[in-house]
Amino acid sequence: MPPINLPSRKLAPHRRYAKKLLTLPDELLVKISNQVAPEDLPNFRLTCKTLANISAQHFGEKRLAHRRFMFTEHSLKGLIDMTAHPIIGPCIRSILFGTHNLTNELDVVMDTLGSHKVANPAEAMHILQMYRERRDRRLKFLESDDLSRLLQAAFSNLSSHGTNVFVGLFNEREEWGFRNKVWHGYSYSHEFGGLPFVKLVKMKHVLRIIVSACRAANLRPEFLEFDLLGQEHYDGMKMPSQKCYCGTVTVDYRQLLISASERRCGYSHLDKPQSPRA
Repeated sequence: MPPINLPSRKLAPHRRYAKKLLTLPDELLVKISNQVAPEDLPNFRLTCKTLANISAQHFGEKRLAHRRFMFTEHSLKGLIDMTAHPIIGPCIRSILFGTHNLTNELDVVMDTLGSHKVANPAEAMHILQMYRERRDRRLKFLESDDLSRLLQAAFSNLSSHGTNVFVGLFNEREEWGFRNKVWHGYSYSHEFGGLPFVKLVKMKHVLRIIVSACRAANLRPEFLEFDLLGQEHYDGMKMPSQKCYCGTVTVDYRQLLISASERRCGYSHLDKPQSPRA
């Protein structure tokens, strides 16, 4: 049988140009990636490994500079991985931690079950069991040494980069209504996924936990930030002396001026945090 000559396949013009693009010097590729809009960066980085590596710093500066986390093992391990990254880590400019935990008040949960019209006893019992398991798991972590250990590890990574970082608190509750959307901390879906509703209660001594970890890791935040959404008198901000010293900056909570329009302190100049999936 005579050999079959297949017609030669020609690359489409845009494919040929794409190959030529990757032959440019890295300096030019970096300049090109810097012009990509922040919302287009994820797709740009998915094009190929070369462009993903070239745009890593730009991606970190535009999409990962201001992040939110929770006091859970999964969330803090993500923070450690992020701060340990040699390119992404130095791009971090602010880290805020959630102020709430799942409520342990049975009346609140039962009332919410009723408002969601959960009439089936078996389904209601299953939801209550899930709620208890999630809360007990979180409470066990909060009472363990793992919380301070993981937090100190993340702050040590930040300290090693030598960059100016803001740390602080944000309100996780959605009921306040000062804005249309709450930017949850990383691992929110992992922590509360599967629950038909989430009812939260304030945690105590949150700021004390953060400041203690900063001191242990020799991290000196440039400022403390608060995105409180109506929690200007939040008890978790209290410390024995009512003062906190961070490097050369002293924050006296009795004199904090919180914008009435934004309900936040020292945060209006920052970009709004993106979704953890960014």
